[in-house]
Amino acid sequence: MTLEAWGRVLDVSLTGQFIAAREAVRRFPEQGIDPTISPRRRQDLSVVGA
Repeated sequence: MTLEAWGRVLDVSLTGQFIAAREAVRRFPEQGIDPTISPRRRQDLSVVGA
């Protein structure tokens, strides 16, 4: 695989995921979701017993 082809793979895969996540987070407030992940919320979201 060439470096150019690899760049296209990253553009589609990573950039696409970034754009989708960014748009989802932008819509959180209108759905009543707090987009902030504070240290306390990270702890709440962690796997129990991990």
